[in-house]
Amino acid sequence: MREKWKGIDWMEYLIFTYALIFISGLFFGTFANVCIKRWHDETPLFCAPTCDTCGHKIPWCDTVPVLSFILNKGKCGYCHTPIPLQNLVVELVTGFTFLAIFTSYGFSLEGIKMLLVAWMFIVGTVSDINYREVPNELTLIALIAMPTFILLNVNSLLDTLWGVIPAIWIVLFACIVAHFTGQEDIIGGGDVKFMFSVGGLMGMEFVLLMFVLGCISLALMYGSFIIESAITKGAKGTSVPMLVGFSQAYALMLLMHYLADARFDVFGGFLP
Repeated sequence: MREKWKGIDWMEYLIFTYALIFISGLFFGTFANVCIKRWHDETPLFCAPTCDTCGHKIPWCDTVPVLSFILNKGKCGYCHTPIPLQNLVVELVTGFTFLAIFTSYGFSLEGIKMLLVAWMFIVGTVSDINYREVPNELTLIALIAMPTFILLNVNSLLDTLWGVIPAIWIVLFACIVAHFTGQEDIIGGGDVKFMFSVGGLMGMEFVLLMFVLGCISLALMYGSFIIESAITKGAKGTSVPMLVGFSQAYALMLLMHYLADARFDVFGGFLP
C-alpha cells in the first residue's frame, strides 16, 4: 500500500486531486452566477441559459467556466454583446476558494461545511453589491444544512443555537449604528437573515470574530473614502454593503486557519 504512493505516482495523484477540486470550484462559481441572476429576477433556476441581450439559447459548450469566456473573448457568440467580467471573477474566486479550503481541511465534513459557507458568502456578497439584497434562498439552504450537520455530528445543537442568537443581536446592533450614522442603506433584513444562517452553521466564536474583523474592514474602507473625499474635495457619499466587509473577514479567517494549522496531509489521514 505504501509503495503505491511513493515517487511520481503520489505527485500525479496529488496534482490530479488539486486540479479536480479547482475545476469543481469553477463550476460552482458558474452555478453561483446563475443563482445571483435568476434569484434576483425570480426566474426558474434550472432551465436552458439564454443571452440577456439577444435571447439566444446558449449551448453547453459555451458554458464551460473560464474557458468559454476566453475563447469567446468575453462576448456572446451570437450578438457579440460583452459578457459581464463579474462572471469570470466569480468563477475564479470560487475555484481558488475551494482549493484553499480543501488544502486546509482536506476530505472532511468540516471542509464541506466551510465550502458551503464560502459559496453562500460569494453569492450573498455579489448580490448585495449588484442589487442591494441578499437572496432568501440562502437562508433556506442554511435551514436545511443546519439539522443535516447536527445529524452528521459536525455541529452540536447547542453550538447551533449559540451561534444563531448572537448573530441576530450583532446585526441588529449594526442596524442601530447605521441608523444614527445616516448609513441605513448598508444593512437590511437580508443581512440579518444571512448572519442568522452563518451563525447557525459556524457557531458563536466564529460569528464574534468575523464581526470584529468585518467591522475593522468596513472602518478601513470608509476611512479611505473619507480621506479621498477630503483630498479631492468631493461631496459624493459612498456606501459599502455590509457583506463586503464580512466576506473579507471570512477570507482572512481562512488564511489565519491555514497559517496556524497548515496540514500537508490534505487527505485527512486516509493515505498512509
